[in-house]
Amino acid sequence: MKKKMVLLVAMMMLFAFTVGAVAGSTSQVIQATLANDIKFMLNGKAWTPQIDGNNVSPIIYNGRTYLPARPLAEALGVKIDWDNATRTVILGEAPAVPQPEPKEEPKDEPKPETGTETETAAITNAEDTAKAIVKAFAPVSVKISISGKVAGMVPVGAEGNASIAADGKATANIKGDAGPLGKSDVNAALCPYSELIYGPEAAALEVVKGAVFEDKGDVYVITVTGDTPDSLLELLNKVNDKATWFDVEGTVLITVDKETNQVVDITIKDGTAKVNTPLGEKEATYEATFTYTY
Repeated sequence: MKKKMVLLVAMMMLFAFTVGAVAGSTSQVIQATLANDIKFMLNGKAWTPQIDGNNVSPIIYNGRTYLPARPLAEALGVKIDWDNATRTVILGEAPAVPQPEPKEEPKDEPKPETGTETETAAITNAEDTAKAIVKAFAPVSVKISISGKVAGMVPVGAEGNASIAADGKATANIKGDAGPLGKSDVNAALCPYSELIYGPEAAALEVVKGAVFEDKGDVYVITVTGDTPDSLLELLNKVNDKATWFDVEGTVLITVDKETNQVVDITIKDGTAKVNTPLGEKEATYEATFTYTY
């Protein structure tokens, strides 16, 4: 009987969590009863479920009583999290994030027998720059700064730091502020524009597809207008777990040091996006700056 109760509680938590999340393509609308008169006892004491300090009532659907997963999990001492990218409720410890395999060290090419060294090919476009950036990868730390508005009036922003280690492992600490949706302090396995900084080369080329290239003396400047990479979307979705960003675009200026072929700064201007919030889908604007130190 005890095993059945545990299984039922787990099923209740999982169902309630997905109902409270942003609707996906497989969600469906249901009719349920809000049961304000139901009371709860936890370990012999009266207990009231809460979210962000507000009391929460259960719902009754098809003869079953359902509660949001988070307050129930926290009351039972079970760690709970939500992976928006895969739409997965995580109870307990999250599975280990697979790390990219270390890149093979390039083999030394034989020098010409003429006694003169081969000159480095001149970089004249965004594609050549992207290839050079991946080839010149070194462990890097990144300062993150994001600011914007949702629905033209709700301020959102984030500050933080990220890094990519020599083996390609990315880490970040993000402190987000989404106004009435609350603040967050999140650690995640990501780094903005890691596709360009670390590669692989095919991903780097996709980042600069259709870009404008400029040689400005000590630096190259690559300007990309339109779509942004997945790593930026992942970062924005860590600002607040109640807001899901999508259709993220902007004018991106990538500054590359000519001597090292390494990215030193990425600035995003006139950024636009759509955001799913508890009040529905909203338009958003944003700007961002990422500063890279090797």
